[in-house]
Amino acid sequence: MKTEAIIRVVAFTLLSVLAVVAFLTFAKFRSNLEYVNRAERARNIMITLEQALSSLRDAETNQRAYLLTLDRKFLRTYQRAVNEVNTEMPRLGALITYDGHHRADYDTLRKLIEWRFDAMEQVVSSRELDNEVLYVQGLYFGNSVMTRIRQHVQVMIKREQELLDDSQREMNSMVAITPLFLLVLTLFSILILALGYIFVMRELRLRRSAQRELEVKVDALNRSNRELEQFAYVASHDLQEPLRKIQAFGDRLMHRHGEKVDDDIRAHIDKMRNAAHRMQTLIDDLLSYSRVLHLKKEVEETDLNDVMNSVLADLEVSIRDRNAVLTIDRLPEIVSVRLQMYQLFLNLLSNALKFSKPTSPPEISVKVSEVRGNEIPNSKAEDASRKFYCIAFSDNGIGFKSDFNKKIFLIFQRLHNKMEFGGTGIGLAVCKRIVDNHGGYIDAESQPNIGSTFYVYLPLDSKLTSA
Repeated sequence: MKTEAIIRVVAFTLLSVLAVVAFLTFAKFRSNLEYVNRAERARNIMITLEQALSSLRDAETNQRAYLLTLDRKFLRTYQRAVNEVNTEMPRLGALITYDGHHRADYDTLRKLIEWRFDAMEQVVSSRELDNEVLYVQGLYFGNSVMTRIRQHVQVMIKREQELLDDSQREMNSMVAITPLFLLVLTLFSILILALGYIFVMRELRLRRSAQRELEVKVDALNRSNRELEQFAYVASHDLQEPLRKIQAFGDRLMHRHGEKVDDDIRAHIDKMRNAAHRMQTLIDDLLSYSRVLHLKKEVEETDLNDVMNSVLADLEVSIRDRNAVLTIDRLPEIVSVRLQMYQLFLNLLSNALKFSKPTSPPEISVKVSEVRGNEIPNSKAEDASRKFYCIAFSDNGIGFKSDFNKKIFLIFQRLHNKMEFGGTGIGLAVCKRIVDNHGGYIDAESQPNIGSTFYVYLPLDSKLTSA
């Protein structure tokens, strides 16, 4: 988990560095683009100013030609030149939008041109009306305004030229350092990626090495478990014969010499026979547990109602003797090992009958519901979204303290004195092993003198594990 966290930190660092490099590169190109746009705008402003001034001169020339010849073709040419100026001025205004001072220059130029056009119109009108006073005044005022226009245009062109020169210098400087900048960023990115790659590969090699070591240890542990299970299985079988002889000789002694032995010897023989019987029960339970581990799986579609009916038939005498009342829901069909399901149900119902209160008949219920894995206590993360059947075995028996909820599923764990209740402490361990084999879970809730509930969770989709 620590390695995964380190790899995530390295990956996040790499992505962050690359994001910063990408941002700096973008900012650099954007800055270059701004210089280019600024220089282009300055050129366009100067060109438009020159065109407007040229069109204004054309208007002046054609006006003078008309005044000298009164030929109206010059008047039409004059009007076209005026229209060109009126077209170029809005274009100039659209270009000059980035500086309040430049905008004031544009407004001044536009006002001067309006005055020049007004003076031209006055001169043309007075010439046609033969008004010499207005004619002379118009010529004088128009010349004066034209001089101011030329001066103002030169000032504006000079200012734009200065901006163009500044932008060109900045752009040249930026172009000069951009390759070095990109080279440094590229080398830095390659270095970071290389370091990240080296680190990640080192961590993966360490993980593979640890994985191999773990696999070796797991194989060794599995071999050891198989040997222990085989030993327990063989030893249990080998213990059967001495036990049968002990029981047989004890029975023979009591049968042949029972009337001749005194009470003390009779008591010793009874203890020997009882001990042999308990040993036989323990061996039988160990064999049952071993069979769960070694049983060749015969997986099939299993109707749990049929399994439950078989269990109830085998427990018929115990149920009748204890006047037990059983309430059982309709059980589902699942893919399972039928014999293991039988053993599971038999152990749980036998416990409910055995640990009942002596003062009241047992009341046992078996209820079925569907839950998701994330609703099961201590379930695995990969089972969170899977669906499970929850089969709850509830009773009104003697119960047990909640501290023993997990302990009761361990082998050889007993909560009661063997003189009070028989048993070897293996039955619930068998139940847990069966449920584990089927990819499920088992849990318990209980309160002393109130009763117990055992929850068996079996997946809707079969997930048998290797025994």
